Amino acid sequence: MSSASAGPPAPLPPHAWEKAAREAALATVAEVPLLFPGERVQTRVKLRSEATWYRPPCRHHPGRHLFNYGARLFAHLLSPLDRGEPGDPVRSSFFRHDLERSHGPVTPALVVGLLVTHEAAHMAVHLGRGGPGRARPHGPAFQRALAELIARDLPRRAARPRSPAGHEEGWYRAPLPRVDRSPQRFTFRPGDRVAFPGSGGRLLQGLVLRVNRRSLSIAVDGEQETRWWRVAPHLLRRPGG
Repeated sequence: MSSASAGPPAPLPPHAWEKAAREAALATVAEVPLLFPGERVQTRVKLRSEATWYRPPCRHHPGRHLFNYGARLFAHLLSPLDRGEPGDPVRSSFFRHDLERSHGPVTPALVVGLLVTHEAAHMAVHLGRGGPGRARPHGPAFQRALAELIARDLPRRAARPRSPAGHEEGWYRAPLPRVDRSPQRFTFRPGDRVAFPGSGGRLLQGLVLRVNRRSLSIAVDGEQETRWWRVAPHLLRRPGG
């Protein structure tokens, strides 16, 4: 019997891995219509695409809710070569809903389950407001719908991905390594002076105000105190360095 934490054999070529990851995620995607009994729901996982979205009924497909999932995105999320932190569009949900505490270690299967659930929450918001209308895509209504689906359906959904053909059963349930998200992973600290390239190639200098999860907030010299820039850490350097 194979161990759930055992890694897969030699990785497939990228195009073959994309097809294998698509097959692995199909069982999860196929369960989306079960969340909305009585509604006409179509799902698809498209090869050579990362685009993942939900589209409500419109004049081109009246009465039909459409979910599109990009196979390349599933390949990224399930890849044995990429065992870092999960990428967008599901990254923030891990922190907002504290999934490591409620669902245990983050695994590729959990990431796939959350991605599928994330798109289903968009349909839940659409149905909840009774049809078309203006709403923030990831506003309060969406976060409430997502939290409800996570509590009710995510455990089952996260258990559904299959191991791609030729890969050891259960490897996708091995926990992803924890990523250090603390400010210590950056070279710079609040109060440090930094320089970075601005628009038009000009060099801007300023003061680090805050270290965020993926960027730093910088107060640029000569600009209003109420205005600041959010800059990726790899663009920053010491003045004169």
